[in-house]
Amino acid sequence: MADQTIQLPQVSKQRAVLGRIKRQIINGELPPGGRLPTREELEKSFGVSTITVQRALDELVEAGFVRARGRAGTFVVENPPHLCRYGMVFPAHPGENHWSRFWAVLARQAEKIDRQMDESQRITFFYGLSGNNDSEDYRRLVEEVQEHCVAGLIFAASPHELLSTPILTTPGIPRVAIMAGSMSGIDAAVYPDWHSLMDRAVEHLMINGCTRVAVIWGTNQTRADQQYMNGQIREAGMTTRSYWNLGLDLRVPQWAQEATELLMNQHQTERPDGLIIMDDHLVPHVLAGLETMGVSVPDDLRVVAHGNFPDASRYRLAISRLGFDAAEFMRICTEYVGQLRQGKKVPPMTLVPAVWETTQSAGYGNELVEAGGQVSARALVDRAM
Repeated sequence: MADQTIQLPQVSKQRAVLGRIKRQIINGELPPGGRLPTREELEKSFGVSTITVQRALDELVEAGFVRARGRAGTFVVENPPHLCRYGMVFPAHPGENHWSRFWAVLARQAEKIDRQMDESQRITFFYGLSGNNDSEDYRRLVEEVQEHCVAGLIFAASPHELLSTPILTTPGIPRVAIMAGSMSGIDAAVYPDWHSLMDRAVEHLMINGCTRVAVIWGTNQTRADQQYMNGQIREAGMTTRSYWNLGLDLRVPQWAQEATELLMNQHQTERPDGLIIMDDHLVPHVLAGLETMGVSVPDDLRVVAHGNFPDASRYRLAISRLGFDAAEFMRICTEYVGQLRQGKKVPPMTLVPAVWETTQSAGYGNELVEAGGQVSARALVDRAM
C-alpha cells in the first residue's frame, strides 16, 4: 500500500479503508492467508484514526474476508466468500402455491450439500426473488453481489424477472440457471432432457407389451413436446388418440382425478393399457382416479410417472417413476460456477438425462439409474413387482 496519506472526507474514510482492502483481496493482491498491513500502516496510509481502521477491519471480519490473530496481525481467511460462497436463488418461498416439487427436492439436496461442505464451499439461500424488489432476500442478495460476497449464483429457474437488476448486471459474478434457452446475465443454462424421459417412458411401455398409450400433460409442456411424444409412440408400434392426450392445469391438480376417471371409465369402448404422467404434481391425483375406477396397476394399465429424486413420496399402486436427479443438477451447477471463476469455458446449455427410480430408492437406498443405462426397463419392472 502506498506510503503517502490519502485525504478523504470524514464520512468516507471508513468505507475507503474497507473498500481498498476488499478490492486487494478480490483481485489477489492480498491472497488467501496473506497478512494485511498493520493498523499503524493503515492509519498512516489513509490518514485516519485507530478507531476508523478498527471499524473497517471489524466489518471485514464480519463479512468473512479476514481474521485477526492477536499480535501476529490480521490475515485474509483461507476461503474468502468471493471464492467459496455460492448463492442459491429460488423464485418462490417453500410452501407457497407456486412452489414446485422440483424446487423442494433441489432445495433439500442443496441443503444436504451445504451441510457436507467444509469452509472451502458453502451455499447461501435466497427465496422469493421473482421481481419483488422490496423483499428482504432481494436486498440481501443485491448487497452480497455488489459487495462481492458470493463466488457465483445458481438460479433454480429462469431469472427473467431480475433482468436489469444488479443481481444480473454486476460484473465478475458467474451465474448458472436451471432454464431452457439463454438470457443476458446468465453464463450457462442447465435443463432437464425431457426427450430422454419421453424416449425411456415409451420404451418401457413397449417392452412390457402395451399397445395403446395415453399421456397426461402438465401446462408446462408444449405442443411440440406432445408431437414428439406421439411420434415416439407411433415409431414404437403403439397407438394413441388425440383424446388420450390430456393437458391439465397445474393450478388445479385435482382435475387430474376427474380426467383419469373419464379416461379409464369401464363404459369407454376403448381404453389405454399404458399411461405416462408427465408432471409429478399430477401423479397423486391421477392415481386416486385409477383407484376410484378400480384399475389394476400394472395388470390393466402400466403407468410411468414423472418424478424428481430423491423423493420420499410412496404410492400404493405399482407404478414406475422416471425423472431427474437433483444431486446431478447441483453437481453440474456448482462445477460450472467453479470453472467460470477460473476463467474456463463451460457449455452454454447442458441437458440432464432422465433417470429411473429403482426399488433401492423406494426404501432400501438411493440408487438412481441413467435412462438407457445399466438397468433395462424390463429389469426395473421386474424389481418393482
